[in-house]
Amino acid sequence: MLIAAASALGAAGVWLIAVCWRRGSVLGLLCGTLGSIAAVAAAANAGTRGATELLIGSLAAIVIGTALLVLSQAIERLLDQEPEGGAGDGWRARGSEEADAAPTRLRGRARRSRSAAD
Repeated sequence: MLIAAASALGAAGVWLIAVCWRRGSVLGLLCGTLGSIAAVAAAANAGTRGATELLIGSLAAIVIGTALLVLSQAIERLLDQEPEGGAGDGWRARGSEEADAAPTRLRGRARRSRSAAD
């Protein structure tokens, strides 16, 4: 029974590693790796007293890694969405106009200060 549970958790850890590698989720990747290692250690120590604790640790690491993966995907989707409403569009247009005008104002000040120095 213990070896079957360790095998299932090891497979879940490898799946988590593969998905996190494709998506670029580093924390999920680390949790998946830790969960897989703990599952292999639990299978290797099947007859000892600490094998159950290793399985619980493996399960916890895989659950946390999966939660981090889902959370990172949700945040990525939110960041990829376009802002709704017209208020954001007006603010961006004003901000870009001010950014374009700033170098012109600075160049004009530099010219005036050079001509005043001469």
